[in-house]
Amino acid sequence: MNNINKKKLVPKYRFSEFENSGEWNVNSLKDLAKRKIKRNKNINLKRVLSNSAIDGIIEQNNFFKKNIANENNLENYFLVDNGDYIYNPRISKNAPVGPISKNKIGKGIMSPLYLIFRFNIEQNDFFEHFFKTNYWHKYLNYKANRGARYDRLNISNEDFFNMLLPYPEELEQQKIADCLTSLDELIELETQKLETYKLHKKGLMQKLFPEEDKTVPSLRFPEFKNSKEWKKDKLDNICFFQEGYAFSSNDFIDNDSDSLQVIRITDINNKNKNLNKVYFSANLLRDFSLDKYIIDNGSLILSLTGAAGFNFLIWKSGKALINQRTMKIDFKLKEIVG
Repeated sequence: MNNINKKKLVPKYRFSEFENSGEWNVNSLKDLAKRKIKRNKNINLKRVLSNSAIDGIIEQNNFFKKNIANENNLENYFLVDNGDYIYNPRISKNAPVGPISKNKIGKGIMSPLYLIFRFNIEQNDFFEHFFKTNYWHKYLNYKANRGARYDRLNISNEDFFNMLLPYPEELEQQKIADCLTSLDELIELETQKLETYKLHKKGLMQKLFPEEDKTVPSLRFPEFKNSKEWKKDKLDNICFFQEGYAFSSNDFIDNDSDSLQVIRITDINNKNKNLNKVYFSANLLRDFSLDKYIIDNGSLILSLTGAAGFNFLIWKSGKALINQRTMKIDFKLKEIVG
């Protein structure tokens, strides 16, 4: 961002009515906003707010399930109002330089460790969305001093407010903000719908499977209402178990058309979403006598150790091999698999 004024600032995608509007403006934060430093002294507000990297501005007791602030020192806290922006220098996986969030929950007080500012223009939702990007991270990383606190970015107030921000004219700002806000609202609705489905499924599972010490579920499909009780059997009477092979790191090769992925506990615990995958040559399967370690679509695999505990995964990515400390479970009766 420190070199932003040397580039032509025109977005890749632009609403049709602004295609010929020219380049975006660039200005420092100190010229677009004012820092707020009014303290809670003699005001006695006790509504302590926090800036969460995931949830934005929230009440502290709702986030931590208790008040973290020292009630005897609240007069030193900053006053914040609806529409203020707050920078939290605490870094995390979700906020590698700390989050900047807009306060939408009303009056409160915040720790003096936070930096609070308010834009000069009332319609400023454009900047709220801009701070959700990572375009401003490079500047803060360049100016900040990590210091002794590995979890906190140390940047001077002067350097922070010298940060350059790109922005179009107000009409285009509002068009972009309205578009992104509508998408946020749609995502929130879909998230709520998904959570409702999850709760519904959880309730159904409790009814479609028998309670402990019972052999008939409380809810059955109509065609099975008069069916017999469910049978019970030991797991090893209905399943085959096979632990993985102890591959050496020297056995692994680059991924190609003749390789198979080797499934490790990290692959199972991360639902095979981790980027660091390892592979073994399919041409060497017979030489190593590895046929019994092969899995395919529909195989149930378990992680047997690890910080995340026992996890399972139904494999859906074609043929693969299982490594040590993992196990595959094959059902003797295929109709058992659901």
